[in-house]
Amino acid sequence: MAGGKNRKWDPTYVIVAIVLLISVLKNASSLQFFPSLSSPGVLQTAFLLIPLLSVFLLLFYKRSSLVQHLSFRESDDYFVAKTGSSELVIGAASILPEEGSDRVGAGEEDFYLRTRSLVNGLLKAGVSITFVTHMLPSGNPDEDALLAQLLVVSREIGRGGVEEAVKTLGTDFEKIRSVYNTVFPGLKLVRLRGKDLLKYLRRILVDDSVTQRVKADGSVKLLTPHMPDDELCFLSSSYRPSADPGENRETISLGSIVFNGSKIIPFRLEADKFKKHMAVYGSTGSGKTTTVKHVLRELARLKYPFMVLDWHNEYRRLAEELNGIVLSPGSFSIDILNPIEANSLSEHVAIVTDIFDQIYGFTPSQSYMFREVLLQTLTEKELGIPVSNLLRGLVEALERWSIKSFYENETKFALLRRLRPLVTGQSGEIFCNTSKLVKIEDIIDRNVVFELGDIVEVDVRKLVSLFILALLYEFRVKNASTRGHFTVVEEAHNILPYRRRDSPPGIAEKLFLEMRKFNESLILVSQFPSQISPEIVKSTSLKISHRICEGEESRVLTDIMGLSPWDYELLKKQTPGYGFLTAEGFSKPVLFTIRLNEKESSFSQGSLEGSQPSQPHPPYT
Repeated sequence: MAGGKNRKWDPTYVIVAIVLLISVLKNASSLQFFPSLSSPGVLQTAFLLIPLLSVFLLLFYKRSSLVQHLSFRESDDYFVAKTGSSELVIGAASILPEEGSDRVGAGEEDFYLRTRSLVNGLLKAGVSITFVTHMLPSGNPDEDALLAQLLVVSREIGRGGVEEAVKTLGTDFEKIRSVYNTVFPGLKLVRLRGKDLLKYLRRILVDDSVTQRVKADGSVKLLTPHMPDDELCFLSSSYRPSADPGENRETISLGSIVFNGSKIIPFRLEADKFKKHMAVYGSTGSGKTTTVKHVLRELARLKYPFMVLDWHNEYRRLAEELNGIVLSPGSFSIDILNPIEANSLSEHVAIVTDIFDQIYGFTPSQSYMFREVLLQTLTEKELGIPVSNLLRGLVEALERWSIKSFYENETKFALLRRLRPLVTGQSGEIFCNTSKLVKIEDIIDRNVVFELGDIVEVDVRKLVSLFILALLYEFRVKNASTRGHFTVVEEAHNILPYRRRDSPPGIAEKLFLEMRKFNESLILVSQFPSQISPEIVKSTSLKISHRICEGEESRVLTDIMGLSPWDYELLKKQTPGYGFLTAEGFSKPVLFTIRLNEKESSFSQGSLEGSQPSQPHPPYT
């Protein structure tokens, strides 16, 4: 199916067409084309049959597709084939697994669905395909499927000559590569050139001696399909089948994969991919929170509990929908100094000091004095000395702290200026109201939303968020569990801010990097990845980016998500609900659409067309 427009007419077609034209004119003139010539019945019958015979020949006569000449240079990634009716440039690519991807197989049903999606994507891309080899599912469900690695594409040489045809061929391969990366993550296309292309010519031509006759005139049939053999097979790297076909695997639905403006396949990921920390980026209104809510619904369906640090009070309805708990200022308090969940007193003191240091920017002398006063307060509690509230007791102990120099006096009052507001007003309700104390052990198995949007002071929001994470970390360390738990951190740049690479990591980074060891998974939500610590950005296994319009983010997104300049330009134009996703095992980011209010939004490049597979697509791993 060559794509050129200037097709050379086969002589047989021309002759048949002329005969057909004459016969039609003769019949149209009621056999009076030559008035002086009498027309017997036999001649009339012949003229009536000629149109039918001509149409039959035009429809079913096969023009010669024999190769009359092949030309090829070892430095090229294409060869030129001249047949009896046209000239083609033909290229080939091998389909290989990405480095580091698992070598696993695909079941027959999965192969069928993926192949159908692949073909639909290629057709929508307008690619001229001559021949594509396919995966061969094994009849035995315990055996891996085999996938031939050769793909062949041709373009007819038109008025623009070989150079234009070669350029078009290169564009075709880029489109094919994009489709493959979407439907078969973990696979990559490598254009064959030189000796590699010559080596595989015999795989697509019937005559095995073609490698000796490429540069000579000859006549061999072009592009006859062949069955893959052991030399041309490898194991698909994009899907791991269940050991038991009836096994109910944990998967998360993420809407549909989008290619060329159309939904081509449902998008599902195994839940395990979300357990290594996740980040969602995007400008205001791009669909970040909607995506996170969708993921939380899916996690709740799989019986995974979650907690949300909600900075804008957007998750209440979700919590109510899932029979969860909503905690807002006035309905909860946390004892930020109580080491009850910690394994050791010294570790707890270090964590609390680091949190206050990150929020208030303590000087070394302030950190030292704070640590000493805190340690004394906790020790007194351990000895049975009554303290109504640890934070208020800390402030009282600091006020009694003996001063030995003017410098220590300045340090003491600098600390009091920061700590006294925390035991009065709204902050006092959050940190000192023991009647509404919330313990992690009481909410760890529930779906909980902490509404922080009504907290006036931003520093207090940060303090509450960090201490909840710290208490959660201490609980998970002390109470080992194999069951996963997810925590959403909205406005994550306030908790995990950008830092220079030569600056030491803050306590939030340390908690983030440690939590995964204890089956605690974080979902970070922020407008721009550049606002977050680079170490954290790179440590998230699954990344989603919705529309981001700021130009300075292009370099960061290219680095962390592998977006090409074209992908970034496409991302800037997306409507809410559309974005790119990348995860471990994905060779390229995937463009997908999430559901908005139970309906999928329209695509900015055009209407969404094409039907989805009647059965759900198996998950990517």
